[in-house]
Amino acid sequence: MVLPPAQCQPIVLCRRLVLRRQRKEYDSSFCLSWLPQGEPFLSISGCLHPQEAKSFEAMQHDKRKKDYLLGRYSAKMALALLSGESELDKILVGQGVFNHPVVGGSCRIQGLEVAITHCDGLGAAVAFSMVYPLGIDIERVSIDRIRVMEKETTVIEQRILQSLNLPEGVSLASFWTAKEALSKVLKTGMTAPFHIYEISTAEGCDGYLLSHYRYFTQYCCFTFDWGGYVFSMTCPRETELPAEFVAEMRKISFAQPGSRYETAI
Repeated sequence: MVLPPAQCQPIVLCRRLVLRRQRKEYDSSFCLSWLPQGEPFLSISGCLHPQEAKSFEAMQHDKRKKDYLLGRYSAKMALALLSGESELDKILVGQGVFNHPVVGGSCRIQGLEVAITHCDGLGAAVAFSMVYPLGIDIERVSIDRIRVMEKETTVIEQRILQSLNLPEGVSLASFWTAKEALSKVLKTGMTAPFHIYEISTAEGCDGYLLSHYRYFTQYCCFTFDWGGYVFSMTCPRETELPAEFVAEMRKISFAQPGSRYETAI
């Protein structure tokens, strides 16, 4: 699914996602939104809950407003799909003390949680039951971020990175997003020492990178390369992704020759 910069499609992908683990199934839903640079974003502000609207109106910078709105829009679309609540403005996605999203509002969404990420006009969210925690993150692959990511890799991770047949920027961004996604599952944000999210193993699978954590062995992470951007989703270990979801994620690309979405490495 290659998207030209001139096309303004707020929803790239929105689908139910049934995850399997140890012969049991767990319902979740995923939404990916995209508004290119310069595209208007206020048209989707009607999705905001009154409390969210107050926060939105108090923001002074367009970038922050756009990120907030895309994140909330993606979260509400994912929650609506999972819960059956069709009125998005009844869904409240508040904020906890560690800046993690807290779901409230409509009684239809009781027991549900959501993880949100946004980057460069991309917004994504996964909605899930609190019995099956998930976390996600998106990162742009760029030269100016490589050195920062490299400083946060451990000796073990450096050895793993050398064994992966991936461009340096993609492999570093894959580990970075895997750690960010885990921090969202743990609801710590990036407030803890970075090394506690250390990756212990990583292997290329059919269409994604599968990683495991040294200190949080109960989780694993699936990472997809979107051509200039990397997306990671952290799940309970032994989670099985539906083959059709993997196929859809593999088709997504934001790399366009000469565009701001082209990989800068």
